[in-house]
Amino acid sequence: MMSKREEQEARRLEVERVKKEEQRALEAEKQAQRWRQAEADSIAAKQEDERRQREKKECEYQRICETSEELRELEKILNMAYMKKERAAQQEEQKLLQHVQQVEEASLDQLMEMHRHQGLQDESSRQFDLRFDPEKFKLDIQSQLAEKQHRRREQEAMIAAGDKALIEQAMLKEERQEKERLNATAKRNQEFRKRRLEHERERVQAQREKERQEAMEEARIREFEAKQAVRVETNKQRHSDRQARQKEAVARIVAEAKQRQIAEEELEALRDLLYAEEKEAARLEACQQRLAQKRRDQEELRKAQEEQRQLRGEQMALARLAEEKLVAEMQAKYAIELQQDNRLAQKRREAQQKYKMLLREQIEDGRRLAQEARRAVREPSAEGLASDTYKQNIIAEARKRLLMEHASRLGPFLPKSLALEVQQAHGIGPNDSKC
Repeated sequence: MMSKREEQEARRLEVERVKKEEQRALEAEKQAQRWRQAEADSIAAKQEDERRQREKKECEYQRICETSEELRELEKILNMAYMKKERAAQQEEQKLLQHVQQVEEASLDQLMEMHRHQGLQDESSRQFDLRFDPEKFKLDIQSQLAEKQHRRREQEAMIAAGDKALIEQAMLKEERQEKERLNATAKRNQEFRKRRLEHERERVQAQREKERQEAMEEARIREFEAKQAVRVETNKQRHSDRQARQKEAVARIVAEAKQRQIAEEELEALRDLLYAEEKEAARLEACQQRLAQKRRDQEELRKAQEEQRQLRGEQMALARLAEEKLVAEMQAKYAIELQQDNRLAQKRREAQQKYKMLLREQIEDGRRLAQEARRAVREPSAEGLASDTYKQNIIAEARKRLLMEHASRLGPFLPKSLALEVQQAHGIGPNDSKC
């Protein structure tokens, strides 16, 4: 009977020891979790402080650049250089157009000279036609017929005179002359028709060549007019495209700036919301863990109480002396354990007080850093504003960046003083640049 009670007591003590060890491990885990949370909060506050300091520096950098008269003058000089470059490009384009126009005028003069030569050739052909005019040929035939009638009248007169021999001789002579004249006339007519046909072929060929030249000239003129219209339309379209691209670039830059600002604001809001949600989730998780641990403790306490009731029921059945002795031993043990529990509870209370003080300090530090950051954003530091060297360094850096960005675009249109600054920035001296 005693061995059974001792075994139950030993089991109960082992259960209590295990429970206390678990409780101490749980407290240590909670303490480590609290320290990790505090460290994470400290790191987050430090990162937030660094971000706000960086934003403050960027705002101050932008404000100094916007209020710098030197940078404004530099922007004016660069704008004038771009205007000179655009004007030079327009002049080059005008020179090119003038050269093209001169070439086209020269080609037109050449075509007009060809037309003049063609007109001279046509005039010579017309004069050649006048030499073989049908009216003149008709008059020649009429004169020949008149001469023949005159000779016939002379023959009739001679016949009337009765001189037959003379008449026959005259008739033979007349017939011979008539044949010769007819042969000459036929030969002349044949030659005339031949020349007429050749001249007609030459005239038709010249007319066709003239029409072909006129058609080619008309086609060239139409082609030149079409090219000129296309060139003018291309220049107009290029100018309108350039203006549209400039407007589109300005609108795109403004839209990107707005989108960037909206994205930064949304990101900041999401960061704040995420931080709040993480804190709330951590708090809910801690509460749930405490409730679960409390339920487990209550369940274990209920089981322990049930076991204790059973043990007390068995102990009441034991002898009075053994029970008193056991009770005395148990009371001594309980007193020692109570002292240990009190010491552990005191340590837990001290750790809780330290943790609460640490949380208060972190909250105060976070509030102080937030106030300082907001104050720094609203009012830049007096040291940064009063430091002329800092402002000059920022202005010099912005000036160098602008020069490096626009020097390659402007090229020879960049003023000499600015070109010298660019060379010095690249480590090239004046003598080196001349070489």
